[in-house]
Amino acid sequence: MTERVFRFLLVLSASVLLYGSLYPLEFRETPWPHLIYRPATVRALQLDAILNVLVYIPLGAFAAAGFRTWRARGLAWIALCAMSLGIEYTQLWIRTRTGDLRDFYCNSFGALLGLLGGVWLARRLRLERLAKLWRRDPGAWLLLIFWMLWQLFPFVPLARFAKLHELIALWSAPSLSFLQIGDALCSGLALGLLTKSAGAPWALPCVAATLLLRGFIIGNTLPLTVFIPAVVVFAICRRMRVPIGLAASLTVTWLLLRELYPFAFSRHAASFHWGTFHSLLEAERVAAARTLLGKLFLYGASLWMLLAAGWRLSLAAPLLALLLLGCEWLQRYLPGRTPELTDPVLVLLMAAILAMAHKFRH
Repeated sequence: MTERVFRFLLVLSASVLLYGSLYPLEFRETPWPHLIYRPATVRALQLDAILNVLVYIPLGAFAAAGFRTWRARGLAWIALCAMSLGIEYTQLWIRTRTGDLRDFYCNSFGALLGLLGGVWLARRLRLERLAKLWRRDPGAWLLLIFWMLWQLFPFVPLARFAKLHELIALWSAPSLSFLQIGDALCSGLALGLLTKSAGAPWALPCVAATLLLRGFIIGNTLPLTVFIPAVVVFAICRRMRVPIGLAASLTVTWLLLRELYPFAFSRHAASFHWGTFHSLLEAERVAAARTLLGKLFLYGASLWMLLAAGWRLSLAAPLLALLLLGCEWLQRYLPGRTPELTDPVLVLLMAAILAMAHKFRH
């Protein structure tokens, strides 16, 4: 059953990556182009190369965990390399994309690194103990992983005095942000309940360390108004018994408020995009990936709380998706927002992942 879960995650991740790499699928007429290698000579290209390595590491790790034999793992790695090469060639015909052999090399290396790293970890770690912890609540563990990815993406720390000075400046003159404070409170509430259910050891030090490390990640910050609310609410939820139904209600309410912020409605409605991931794929890559991971965690945590409160997933997921779809429809009257189907689709995606995790638990 464990191998089936990781094979599903491999196919799902590869499909999302394929769609995102070929978006917006607007092809141009051009003679047969040549795929060439462009060295990463500037910092932006170097960061892009690092991201191309990192994004394929999970796929290699899923292949390592999803297949037992080295032959099957090797075929999976070759398939990932072929997919990457096909993506780079296809991008030569897409108007807003540029294919590059450098990306293919980085993708292949990342997949190989994830494959070998996954096999090494499986041999070195105490799998019996990890499997026992995992079986306590696989859905909670998956959501905790999503939260860590959200906080630490793109996983490149910047160990410089300037970064420390930036963190100190943020903490010495904290600014209030409705979205940041709400996300911090909601995350602290969810993390407290998730770590309890999963039986996660050293929960408070791990959460605090992850948040502090976030402050040193390239392109990321850690305002004081994020750190304190998240840690305080997390500690309260760990020490006290919080009604799961109340927690679920508060989390869903926050998601709806989050969708309609800043509540400055216009009289004129914008057009509704009947597609998915339009705004994410048009945004800067690192910011878009961080936003996607944050939504996956928040929507997944909401569904997990509703399940823990006694709701059936077949009812909770469509209801939450419909509520978010209603908010997306109202966003037509919010200037600067892009109403689309992405959020309801993400809810249904997380529902499928939690359903598989729940099946594995039992």
